[in-house]
Amino acid sequence: MDLMSDIRANKLKPFYIFIGEEIGLMNVYLGQIKPNVIRESSILTTLPSLTQRSLIDSNRVYAVRDDKDFISNESRWKRLEDIRYGTLIIMYTKVDGRSKFLKQFEDNVVTFDRMTSSQLLNHFAKSVNFPTPLLEQIIELCERDYSRISNELDKLNRVSLPTEEAVNTIVHRDVEFQIFEAVDSVIRYEPVKAFEYVEILLATQENVLGFLTLLYNQFSSAARILGSSDAKESTVNIKQFTINKIKSNFNYSLDSAFQGMIIIGDIIEGIKSGLYTDINAVQICLLKIFELS
Repeated sequence: MDLMSDIRANKLKPFYIFIGEEIGLMNVYLGQIKPNVIRESSILTTLPSLTQRSLIDSNRVYAVRDDKDFISNESRWKRLEDIRYGTLIIMYTKVDGRSKFLKQFEDNVVTFDRMTSSQLLNHFAKSVNFPTPLLEQIIELCERDYSRISNELDKLNRVSLPTEEAVNTIVHRDVEFQIFEAVDSVIRYEPVKAFEYVEILLATQENVLGFLTLLYNQFSSAARILGSSDAKESTVNIKQFTINKIKSNFNYSLDSAFQGMIIIGDIIEGIKSGLYTDINAVQICLLKIFELS
């Protein structure tokens, strides 16, 4: 709110530090600033015109995004205090909130967190004439990401009569493959969940060999742990965390642990030799694993 007040009163501070992943929302604020914001790739290139009086083009507004060289060089920070003839907006999408840089200039920091669903609904309802349930659906599918919502609404505005089916078809979904959860679903013997993860694995074109290698390591560890009468770090050379995890989650017998190693190892070699495609390999592997006891 302080930033918007500065913009409306045309009384900008010498510099601002925008932090957060909501680049789309940052750009909305930048679009309200007069004169038009000039984009630059380096903070240092903007400082001469911001710190030295000029007969022309004074009071410029510059925006620089993710200048990592500047933030890592503390000796340069004091130059921000010399800004007299314009405004510099420094944008960082990912920066540690506890960093010395932010603490030193905390009065200049503006954080752009994701807006709540209600805030986004109220905001976008002013620009599109979509039924509220449909707009809520779009907001949630886009995970409350301002830029994604804007982009998807632009596409959906071209549809004569947007429906729930149209939204599900058109709206792009960012799906992340959670590799460790996928491996855990296999060692816990959860076939349905495991194959759901595999669908995501293939859809997102993640590294199938990486997934199978992690799975092989879990079966290998299980064979050593279950085959020991006194499994601990000093006896099986496996971290205690993994020992505890195998003992509580590995739902196969010792023999199946050895067989699983063979199955996964053969599949990995089959991929490397060209015998299997990634799609066939991972599916065959899980089918064979879930036949074990």
